[in-house]
Amino acid sequence: MCTLSLNNSTGELILSKRIGGNVKLPVTPPVFRNNLANVVRNKASAWQYLEAAAGKLEIDGGELGKHVVLFERDSLPIRLVARNKSRRMFLYLIDDTGIEDSQPVCHFFPMEQPIRSEKIAVDSILKGVYPEEPGGLYVSQHGLHDDALVVSSGLAGEGFQGLASSSDVSDILTGKISIAATLRVLAWWSHARLVGFLPEVRRDRIIRQIHDAIYEKICGANWARAEEAVMANPTDTRARKTLQGRIGRDQRFNAAIGVNIHKFQGDIGQWYTALARRYSVCADPLLCKFAVTLAREPYTLPEKFPDDLDQLVQRAVSNPDVLRGARCAILFDSSRRPQEGKAE
Repeated sequence: MCTLSLNNSTGELILSKRIGGNVKLPVTPPVFRNNLANVVRNKASAWQYLEAAAGKLEIDGGELGKHVVLFERDSLPIRLVARNKSRRMFLYLIDDTGIEDSQPVCHFFPMEQPIRSEKIAVDSILKGVYPEEPGGLYVSQHGLHDDALVVSSGLAGEGFQGLASSSDVSDILTGKISIAATLRVLAWWSHARLVGFLPEVRRDRIIRQIHDAIYEKICGANWARAEEAVMANPTDTRARKTLQGRIGRDQRFNAAIGVNIHKFQGDIGQWYTALARRYSVCADPLLCKFAVTLAREPYTLPEKFPDDLDQLVQRAVSNPDVLRGARCAILFDSSRRPQEGKAE
């Protein structure tokens, strides 16, 4: 007889499953793998696997003796755990930090308002809560430890439209929430674990909306419309020329991006920094590097520029040509690479 058992961080038994039935000896590896897979792939047990901190696989051969294999997992000191309870998703916080002189902090960013934070009472989430539909981003922090989880539950509306959530990111455009604060929340959305119904689809749509709002806030509405046209048809010559023309006042710099983007090899950051310096658009390599990262991977900025984020955002806002140029270069570069791949 073979049994799999799982325990949480407090040692409580949360799962005990028998693997297969009584089988004749010898048990071949394919037979054992198949029986184990039937247990591991059981969706009803998925939540217990997420919660588990330790496990034990026990094989009882009767007169032949027992064989025990122990498993341990390095769990996050503070973590959000979701499980199925009464056919609904149930979420609770586990705090193993050992910090006694303070309480953990937990915030919720609903999918309908993905930048706007709602503080959650610690006592309630430690006991467990049913997430609001259609879900959102939960962030927990205690001391230097943190965890983030995107929970997607239920429909956002009726019919097929309810499959995708409808999000309002207007707080970015109105300035109610600063760009630096938005970038920090964006990092949470991007790095968080995912659970529930279509979580990746919904999360990716929210991230795209946040990206678009950030670029529109810094670069302007006219730029946003021109960029949207290029995104819809990356090879459209007219759309590309319109985007180039809206980078800045120096048309030489604008044209240089379109002409030289097809020639450079290597790091686009170094290429763009040299180009911006040559046309006196920006002489600061740090700001150019920041602009290229903002144009390509904005969710990485809080980690790459932890101390200078607010200052660099303000400098980018004061000189939007730097971001427009970087964004145009990134879009043009991404449109040429699939073509190169096919040619090779």
